[in-house]
Amino acid sequence: MEIDELYQKFFNLTKMREYKSSLEIINNNVNNFSAQEILVKVIAQTLNNIQTFDEKGYQNVSAFQVLAAAKIASDAIKILEPFLKKEIKNSIQKKKIIIGNIFQDYHGLGKEILKVVLQANGYQVIDLGLNVPASKFVETAIKEGAHWILVSAMMYNSALGIKNIRNELKKRIRKDIKVMCGGAPFNYNSKLYKKLKVDYMTNNINEILSILEKK
Repeated sequence: MEIDELYQKFFNLTKMREYKSSLEIINNNVNNFSAQEILVKVIAQTLNNIQTFDEKGYQNVSAFQVLAAAKIASDAIKILEPFLKKEIKNSIQKKKIIIGNIFQDYHGLGKEILKVVLQANGYQVIDLGLNVPASKFVETAIKEGAHWILVSAMMYNSALGIKNIRNELKKRIRKDIKVMCGGAPFNYNSKLYKKLKVDYMTNNINEILSILEKK
């Protein structure tokens, strides 16, 4: 089985809320692919593609499907955790990165996936959690000597608050600290990040890693 085939099967099972079968297919393939590959190309991609979004919220998918997908993804990550830890041990420690969900946003599963992937790639991750004020992102980045803030939002209204991070950085004259954002509203509106004065926007984990390596 190729990784694309594994993704398609997991996606279909997740969309149909087949909890047991979804986890079984992950468990049966943990020795066929790297844990990080399954995390990025199967689980994260499923979450990205199982829903469409506009300013009114999630479209063409029920709330039960969204909740079920989140539960399946969360438990699938638990299966991968021991394998991910082995991969993390072999990585070289890189720069610090601040991550979190912006103020009034409580959808943290995507952040958890990103956190695991970043750690597996050797980054030192400082996770501020959910519902984080813009000032805390900036204060922590300065205190920890981090030059990256990765911030997520799953709802349009909360995403607008990301602009406050740039305002806080401007007050402190810290052009050296870059901000990258992601989440469902940015899939819907690819130009939203420019309105928020953010440096980068992507929901693709491989692209996130590529940007971090180059900058």
